[in-house]
Amino acid sequence: MTRLRSALIAFALLPLLAHAGEKEWKTFVAEGKELVAARKFEEAEAKFRSALKEAERWSATDERLSTTLTDLADSLRGQKKLADAEPHYARALEVLEKGLGADDPAVAGPVADLADVYRDLDKDAKAEPLYKRALKIVEADAGKEDPETGRSALDYGECLLRLKKLKDAEAQLKRALEIQKGAKTPDAQDLADAEAAMGALRMAQAKHEDAQGHFKRAAEGLETAKANPLDVAGARRDLGAALAAGGKLDEAAAEYVKAIAILEKADGGMADLPDTLEELAGVLRKLKKEDEAAKAEARAKELRGK
Repeated sequence: MTRLRSALIAFALLPLLAHAGEKEWKTFVAEGKELVAARKFEEAEAKFRSALKEAERWSATDERLSTTLTDLADSLRGQKKLADAEPHYARALEVLEKGLGADDPAVAGPVADLADVYRDLDKDAKAEPLYKRALKIVEADAGKEDPETGRSALDYGECLLRLKKLKDAEAQLKRALEIQKGAKTPDAQDLADAEAAMGALRMAQAKHEDAQGHFKRAAEGLETAKANPLDVAGARRDLGAALAAGGKLDEAAAEYVKAIAILEKADGGMADLPDTLEELAGVLRKLKKEDEAAKAEARAKELRGK
C-alpha cells in the first residue's frame, strides 16, 4: 500500500517536475536577450549558459532546449567565437529534428543558422548542402514565389558563388532577384541584397557594366530604405570597384569618396575605412593623382596603427 501510494504521488508530481526551473529559465533567457540587444555578448553568454542548465532538465526533444542552444550560439558568434558556436547550432538542429522531423518548417531556421556559421568559418563546402536543404524546406512551406523563398535562394546562390559554381549560382541569384521584384510589397533591403549578389556574380563573370547597374540599384535601394550605413557604404564601395574594373576611374573615385564619408560617420565604420582608403588610392594612382593617393594611403596606414 505504501509503495502504491508513493508511486501515485510520484506520478502526480510529474507535471511539476517537467516545469521545474521554467521560471528561472525564462528569466535567464529574457536577461540574455536584453544583453544581446545591448551588444553585451559576453554577459549574454553567461545568462544563456545558466538558461541551458535549466533546459537540460527537460526532454531531449523540448523546443525550449533548441532555442536556448541557438541563443547561446548567437552570443558566442557575437564574440566571434565561431568554432565554439558551431556545436551548439548543430545540437539545436538535432533537438528539433528529433522532436519535429527533418522536414518540419521550424527546422529551416536552425539549418540555415548552422550553414551561416560554416560560411563565417570559410567552410562553404559544408554550408552548401545545408543552404540547399533550407531552401527546399522553406519553398515547400511558403511557396515558390514567397519572399522568404527568395531569401533562402539568395543564401544558397551566394554560397555557390563563393564556391565558384557560377552557372548554378546564377540560376539561384536570378531567381532570388525575380522573387523580390515580384513581391506584392517589395522589401527594399531584400531587393538591394539580391541586386548586390547579382553584382558580385557579374564581377566574377567579368561583366563589369552589368555589375555596375546591379550595385548602383543596391546602393540606391539601401539609401531609400535607410538601411545600416555600413551596408550602404559597402554597396558604394562595390560600385566603385565595378566602375574601376570597367575603366571608369573618375566615377569609381567618386563612389569610394562617398563610401569613405559614410564610414567616417557610422558606428563601426572605422573597421572598413583603411581598406576603402587603399582602394581609393589605387584608383587615384591610375588617374595620375599621386599626391591625393599618397594622402589616402598615409591615412589608411595611420588608422591601421591605432
